[in-house]
Amino acid sequence: MARYQYAKNEHGEIVKAVDLVGREERIDYLCLGCDNPLIAKVNGKIKKPHFAHKTLLECNGETYLHRLGKSAFFETYQKCLADNTPFYITFNVPKKCHKFKRIIRKHCELGYTEKCFDLTSYFSKIQVEKRHDSFIPDILLTRQMNIEDSIYIEIAVTHFLSEKKESSGQRIIEIPLDCEEDVEKIYKADLKQNDALFIGFNQESAPIVDADCKCMNKRYFLFIVWDSGKAWLGLEYLSDIKAKLSKYKDKIEYSNIIETDLKFENSNVLMGYAHGDMFMTQLQLAVEKRVPVKSCFLCKYSGDNYNYSDGLPVFCKTYRKACGSNQAAECDRYRLT
Repeated sequence: MARYQYAKNEHGEIVKAVDLVGREERIDYLCLGCDNPLIAKVNGKIKKPHFAHKTLLECNGETYLHRLGKSAFFETYQKCLADNTPFYITFNVPKKCHKFKRIIRKHCELGYTEKCFDLTSYFSKIQVEKRHDSFIPDILLTRQMNIEDSIYIEIAVTHFLSEKKESSGQRIIEIPLDCEEDVEKIYKADLKQNDALFIGFNQESAPIVDADCKCMNKRYFLFIVWDSGKAWLGLEYLSDIKAKLSKYKDKIEYSNIIETDLKFENSNVLMGYAHGDMFMTQLQLAVEKRVPVKSCFLCKYSGDNYNYSDGLPVFCKTYRKACGSNQAAECDRYRLT
């Protein structure tokens, strides 16, 4: 036979067994799960205070816990409204820096910050299992003057949100209950991130100041193809990249910004770095995008300058001499491979 810590009194209010210890009241109590009579066994010396069914029967513990959660939230919220006290929710809001989003096509992630919100300040109407649009939430919170502005409260015991409800775009607070003790978090009127699942509350990111921005202190590779056909690759900070793209926008035919990996974060790579596999990869990518780039590396007459004399990486087979990669832009014998 199930032993419960909570029951309904004759007024339909939730009563906790431990609160009845030492009382001589003779009141009938009903089970939240099956609505059958309960006996308050609260003055024993062996077992902790609890309610027990008057007759031996099977009672669905899942139904009991679900109804308990709904009743606890409804009564607590009603009391907060009546006493003009807050019912807080605290959830995480992502911090995102959009300072360089236009040039790197993404924001930098800065973790999360907590946002505290008093539900009673906005939602003064509470209803149990009230239909809203095509859904029937466990509890519906609405604003007095705007019923469309609402929040669904869902008590999750074994059945959690349906995919349809979760993707509805509606703000939802799902409160999981594994046992009777979990109800205490509702009575505190202060739901935090570990107490519930907050859906639809994180649409806006928290504002940040420039000092919080991580991408400002990170170097990126900038690949440029000038209107002359010459190509360049450099390792620079985003602020410098932004300034360069703005200053030379009329002379730049094509540009690409490549994020560095961790080995470059703390390296001493020169800011004018323009060699290696990355440069060749960017040249090939530019060709695939039909960018009018001209580089000796791409010429059918190019070879390796193994001596790398005077910093010239290419050996021109037609002129039989070493040359820099950008000399192709002014060469009448340049032929793309």
